[in-house]
Amino acid sequence: MRAGVGQMTSLHAAATDTEIRIYHISPWRRLALWFVLVPMIVGLIWLGANSGPAEGKPLWITAALVFLIGLSFQIIIDRARLELSPDGARLRQTGYALKARWSDICELRLSPGREGFVTREPMQGRGAGLLASFRGVALTPGGQFYDPEQRELLSQRRFIPIEAFAWHLVHGNMGEDVARFAPHLAHVLLRR
Repeated sequence: MRAGVGQMTSLHAAATDTEIRIYHISPWRRLALWFVLVPMIVGLIWLGANSGPAEGKPLWITAALVFLIGLSFQIIIDRARLELSPDGARLRQTGYALKARWSDICELRLSPGREGFVTREPMQGRGAGLLASFRGVALTPGGQFYDPEQRELLSQRRFIPIEAFAWHLVHGNMGEDVARFAPHLAHVLLRR
């Protein structure tokens, strides 16, 4: 963190009870999609430009479709956000939301790539049920998004994953905001 957990800037000291701090997915994660798609699009455009009219047209159309698909995913990524306020934490993703009051959050996990809030009681709502249903999803065999402990907490509807926003714990003010809104979690931040 740029400043110590116990230190607050004048902006933070002047916070009101209605203050909501919004964090978006980390910049590197937001750009990762384009690190893959831009070379593909450029390659398709180059091949289309160096082909005859009949062969080039499908390549140009494919490049445009790849760009539109990437743009659609970027909009979904940009809509995701983590909101921290004096009341609690709320994770908003396309299709679901998870929320818990600070008094219900008993733990902050900071293992790299496994960050998240753990609640005392199961969260209510469609979002907690949806995430519990997809807790075992994997991109490749054995390459699951969540470790066994996280999957168990998700099945209990007691885990709010924040790994996509964790960049702000190190490079932003999220740690200060968590410590200010939830002093009972500040000791975890000091060990990071």
